[in-house]
Amino acid sequence: MSRKKKEYRTYSRENFDRFLVEHNLTESDITYSKYCKNLEVCNWMFIEYALRTGQKVALPYGFSYIAVNKKMLKKFKEYKDKDGSTKRVVNLRPDWNKTRKEGKKIYHTNEHSDGFNFRWAWFPHEGKLHLSDLYVFKPCRYASRAINKYVKKSTHYQGLYLEWLLK
Repeated sequence: MSRKKKEYRTYSRENFDRFLVEHNLTESDITYSKYCKNLEVCNWMFIEYALRTGQKVALPYGFSYIAVNKKMLKKFKEYKDKDGSTKRVVNLRPDWNKTRKEGKKIYHTNEHSDGFNFRWAWFPHEGKLHLSDLYVFKPCRYASRAINKYVKKSTHYQGLYLEWLLK
């Protein structure tokens, strides 16, 4: 029997009910839709601040920091074969749309960002979170797409984002 992982979502009704009990409120004081909208606005503020400044943003309750991480793409990856010889493989993702048009395999090189890849980074070991290895940071779809918008908007933002060393 496999173990099912439980995901905790921000907008779950269970979290809303827990919030009402902790703060001695009733549903007439704050509706579920207002609760969800407040959470959405707060999360949006964290995301926008990190995108506009390029610095680490401290999450509440000691959940550590998040930031936009800039990393140079490695074009080739080397590995050792069973017989001991080293092999070199292309490490880039294929651009399937251009590949179909050209008739040969073409890869994404991120020329618009000088070969850099931008992603969200979470620094769990810098916070006050006990057993931080048990937690996973998964950014929402809006946050992931927002990095692309900022990078394509101006080269100024590409310079703001730093190469953070992750453990």
